[in-house]
Parts: sequence; structure tokens; C-alpha cells
Amino acid sequence: MVGGANVDLTAAPSVKYVPGDSCPGTVTLSYGGVGRNIAHNLVLMGCEVALVTAFGDDVLSAGLKSDCARLGIDTRHAVTIAGAACSTFVSINDEHGEMMSAVAAMDVIDHLTPELMSERIDMLNACDIVVLEANLPAATIAYLLDNCTAPVFADTVSTAKSHKLFGALAPSRRLHTLKLNRIEALELIGADAATPEAFDTAVASLHQRGVERVLITLGSQGCYYHDSTGSGIVPCEKVPVASVNGGGDAFLSGAVLAFSKGLDVNSTIKCALRAAALTVQCVEAVNPQINEKYVLSE
Repeated sequence: MVGGANVDLTAAPSVKYVPGDSCPGTVTLSYGGVGRNIAHNLVLMGCEVALVTAFGDDVLSAGLKSDCARLGIDTRHAVTIAGAACSTFVSINDEHGEMMSAVAAMDVIDHLTPELMSERIDMLNACDIVVLEANLPAATIAYLLDNCTAPVFADTVSTAKSHKLFGALAPSRRLHTLKLNRIEALELIGADAATPEAFDTAVASLHQRGVERVLITLGSQGCYYHDSTGSGIVPCEKVPVASVNGGGDAFLSGAVLAFSKGLDVNSTIKCALRAAALTVQCVEAVNPQINEKYVLSE
């Protein structure tokens, strides 16, 4: 796993959320980051995971590294940047757990350069799967797509960051699976409405740029997929939502686990949706109850 590791601060009101006003509620501190969350999920699902990330050298960073060690995430290939602050993500949710606004202070991840990756490429190519995410610098994404021989899975993260990943795609750079949401898919082609025609245009563009499998998450409607075997929408279970934070990370984690078990695309998406549904039912970005048996169950 190559990506970010953060301290997450999440604020949630106990009454109706009112923009521009102060609301009573709760504030929680947890460890997150797209890369770290995916690594955490995979470890809980029984996978061996090495996390290549960049840590600061402050107190928050020390706690973050210590927690990775407690979980069994291998951080021997991570780097600690002297004088850097911990990567931090602050989100404000509404009373239903939906994110209303967020601020990401993640400059330390810019130290994950192509040069740093070149020193770790043999380790990455010895892995069964390499997962990367769009918090990485664009040049680093391009380097990994050029040099990874293992199947690569990627997450666009957000509309703002998706362009780094979109810009690095090319027919000569093979990407096995790209996970994005409907807003990011529309951003790719400059469309406003999430119509079947818009999705067809988006996936056609991605396939032309070297993406083998496209997974577009649709929230409560499930997931739209497209690869060489076909396309369609796989519905998801309706569950009570405590927080959507980490749901997308869990989705990709479930897809990685299923791929590692040799499952077909339909079963892979069902596993991914099952992982996401379990995660959004708790306030934490990673549900501590997630496990291989549950995610793989039909």
C-alpha cells in the first residue's frame, strides 16, 4: 500500500446541522488516511500489508506510527520527515453522518517522491498487489504505473485529487482496477448529470488510457462496473449510516481481498460493498469488526 496516513479529527452534531452556526455534538480523534485505512482493513481481513507512507516527527506522528505497529501494519519502508507536522484530516459531518466539509493538511505526503519509490520498487514488485491513492504526487503515481509489475489498484480519493491520477493514466501504463465515485467520474468528462451515457463515456475514456477494470461507487445504489467481461450495476444492502468516513476505503479493501482470492468481478464487487456497508455503520473510519469471513460470505 502506497499512500497517506493521517490523524483524523471528526466533529458531528447531536442536533440538526446548521451551516455557519455552532452546534452541540462530539469531536473524536482517530487514526486514518486513505492509505492507512486500506492497510488497516486488509490487516483485519488477514492480509500481510506493507505501508509506504510519510510520517512527520511530532507527537501526533509518533502516536500514528505506534498504532500502525500495534495493528501489525509493516511500516519499515515508510519515511519519517524531520521537522514535518503530522498529516491531519479534519471533517465536519451532519446529524446523519454525511460529511459537510473537511480540511486536509497533508503536505508531508509530498515527500513520497519517485526517487523514494525507486528505492522501494523491488519490494513493491515482490507483492501480490500494489494499491495506490491520489493523495500521492502526480509524478509518483506515474512512476508507479510505469514500474510496478504487480497488479495495481488505485483510488481517486476526491474530485480535486482525482486529476493527478487521471493525468498519469496512459495506454502504456496498465492499471488493473480504478475505484472512483459518481462525482469523480463526471469530473473526468466534464458532465453534470449521472446518466448511463455519461458513465459509458467515462469508462470508455478510462479504458483508452490503460485502465482494465472501472468501479464507480453510487452510494446507496451500489456500484457500476465495466471491464472486458461486461458491465452493470451491483446493488448494495441498505444499512443505517453512522458515518460515511472510510466507506470508500473499505470498498477498495474488499475489492483487493476478493481479487487476491481469485473471485470474478461480480463477486468482487459484492465483497467490496459488504465491506463498505459494515464500515459506514460505525463512526470510525475502519470498523474493528471487519474480517475476511464476513467480507467473503455470500
